[in-house]
Order: sequence, then structure tokens, then C-alpha cells
Amino acid sequence: MRGLLKIFDKTITKASRSAVEFLKDENPNFHVHNASLRAEEDHRFVFAVFYMTPDLTIKPTPYKLVAVNRHDFSAEQINPPKESEYWIRGWK
Repeated sequence: MRGLLKIFDKTITKASRSAVEFLKDENPNFHVHNASLRAEEDHRFVFAVFYMTPDLTIKPTPYKLVAVNRHDFSAEQINPPKESEYWIRGWK
């Protein structure tokens, strides 16, 4: 049930929309699909934002990691090291 509560949490929903809009604004040629919550921290949320490019089809769907501030919902792309827990493991 805990997972369902997160889906309907208004703060997480707003942060997710902020992450998607950030990636759309930064990369106008991307077709942004959705975002997946990767981490909740004291000061931010981290999302994997999935996208496609019009000239290239890749499987699995590529994603970028976007951090969203909990207080003002400002977003920024992050590039943590590959051993970070933010990356999706076993992605085939």
C-alpha cells in the first residue's frame, strides 16, 4: 500500500511534473514520456525521466536523472557516478 500512497502524493506528483517539464525545456527535440521516482531525500527528489529522440529508436528507453528541490520545485539534471543507487540496474 505504501507504493500506492506515493503515486497519489501531491508533492511527488508536482515534483514529477517539474522534472518532466525541465527535460522538455532543456531538450525541445526529445519526446518525453514519463518520470520514475528513484529517491526521496531531505531536500530533493530524484527522478529518472524517460525520453525518445525523433531520429533514433533505442530499446530500452533512455532516461536522464533529474533532481527536484522539495521546497521550490526547481529542477536540475544530475550525473552521479555509475555505482550510484539512482541508476536503474538490470536495464535490458
